[in-house]
Amino acid sequence: MARSSRYSCQEYPHPAGIADLIKLRSQSEADGFVTTEKDAINLSEFLAALVPLAVVPVKMELLDADNALDTMLRTIEERRRPA
Repeated sequence: MARSSRYSCQEYPHPAGIADLIKLRSQSEADGFVTTEKDAINLSEFLAALVPLAVVPVKMELLDADNALDTMLRTIEERRRPA
């Protein structure tokens, strides 16, 4: 990889955003795109426009899984409570 750019699309991708990516690829003379499996799901209807595209897995290991689970469940419960 000679050059790289970081692009963030926090909302569901839309055609204008995909056009921006394709333009960025051309301007940077990139050979293609790299994305995570999670983002590939969000990009599903646009994947063909982004070829060549490498989709890479992201793995996570929780060092304190019990505490993490307790925190997630507590947060979900707090968000369910009426304001």
